[in-house]
Amino acid sequence: MNPLVYAWGSDSTPVSLRCRRLAIRRSDMLPRMTALGRRAHTLRCAAAVMMFAGSCVLLGCTTTPAQPQPQLITDTSATLSTGPTMTAIAAAARCTTHKIDDDLEHSLRPQQVFTNFVSGGAAQADVTRLGPDGGDLSSCPGDLPEDTWCDQGIPWSGLDWNTFVTASGTTREVRQELQAFPADAAPDPDIFAPGARFLEYRQYDIAAGDPRGLIPYLQRAFQHCAHAKPTTIAGHPALAGTAPSEQGSTVPARYILFTGQRRVAWVALDGAGWDGPSRQHAVQAALTFMTSTQ
Repeated sequence: MNPLVYAWGSDSTPVSLRCRRLAIRRSDMLPRMTALGRRAHTLRCAAAVMMFAGSCVLLGCTTTPAQPQPQLITDTSATLSTGPTMTAIAAAARCTTHKIDDDLEHSLRPQQVFTNFVSGGAAQADVTRLGPDGGDLSSCPGDLPEDTWCDQGIPWSGLDWNTFVTASGTTREVRQELQAFPADAAPDPDIFAPGARFLEYRQYDIAAGDPRGLIPYLQRAFQHCAHAKPTTIAGHPALAGTAPSEQGSTVPARYILFTGQRRVAWVALDGAGWDGPSRQHAVQAALTFMTSTQ
């Protein structure tokens, strides 16, 4: 029975009774309405979730995972670097210095050396001096050998030129090579050409007293390796001898050693073009150059 019809449709029922019955009916209906409301709310939420899920399927929704937070790690044993580290490299010792004699101050001229000079030439002298470290034996070691090495080139020491300079205690070394060829020589002649003459000049200035013993060493070397004998050239004492050619000539080379108080020099005469007069002229020219130049 509809409660409203029942309450208001019968006059035999008291009003208070009708109201009580109506209140009872209403109180009985509230739980049902509340349940229905909750069910409808649940249905609406479920529908919203389904719609959101469907949208994610269509739109490709992705979830962003939580980013890991960096952790601060303290290492008490680590040492911070203040910059790149470098290994110090010791500077190379400056034992000798070299200079080409461009102004020909320390150079022999071919016309001075060779008689009947026609063709050939002379290399500019190479002047070598002790460098800033040349006198420091710990930086520039080297000693003249007690024995000679006759299978090596003159001065038969087994030392390279720079080491020989520091080992000998010389203050200056002058090196020069000159050559001459006859007028009928073929183009670009060499030491094997008929009439070729080759002269090699070496000069050493030494300190007072010859503290490293350069003169005694050279005298022993010339006597041993060139079988040199004492002689006199233009009134100057010398040692003269012969040894195999260093230029490859089949004719033995002649070596002459001059010594003085503060200077020593030698001359090597190589090639098949030398005769007595030309040889004597060249040796005297070298001796004059040795004694007259500063």
